[in-house]
Amino acid sequence: MQSPEKPGARRIIRAVLMTVFLLLFAVIFYVSVILANPQEDENPVRTDPPLQTAAPPAEMRSAADLPSLLTQFPGPALLATDGYTLIGGGMQDMPVSGGYARTLTLTYRHSSGRELTVRSIWPAKSEEVLDAAGWHLSQIAGQSIAGMPSLRLENGNTLRLQCQGTDALYTVETDLLSGEELAALLQPLQLVEN
Repeated sequence: MQSPEKPGARRIIRAVLMTVFLLLFAVIFYVSVILANPQEDENPVRTDPPLQTAAPPAEMRSAADLPSLLTQFPGPALLATDGYTLIGGGMQDMPVSGGYARTLTLTYRHSSGRELTVRSIWPAKSEEVLDAAGWHLSQIAGQSIAGMPSLRLENGNTLRLQCQGTDALYTVETDLLSGEELAALLQPLQLVEN
């Protein structure tokens, strides 16, 4: 003989199932909200306004002029250290939307004989000063420059690596290289605050 079901037991089972269903729905909802909102970048690019007036161009006559140029550059500059000789450089303000971008260009000779041109461009959102004619994105991944990921562009026998820091945009140009030789040339590059 079957025992008669109590009317309250059915309600309890229904309430428990409804509670489990609502909890499962809430978990799915919160997981989807978390996945839909990606975490913010650890190093967001600053959106400093461009310079409002242009300074006259400055050329380096010797390596002794570098500290003076660095004090005029508003952000961290990309410099080469060990194994490099500074052979030239200068600073120039270039027109951009809303003002001027300051460009510090330094040319180095590595102990291997290769030349390397390093540009630091402030503010960071000044891509329009980069000459894009003839450059194409390479299928080879760019290498890290001073801890920043880069894009690799090629133009004939010349290589340009571009990377964006928090405060400035940086480019490195040299002969078309890859692998360990390029990594050895890039390793001594570092950001220096003025």
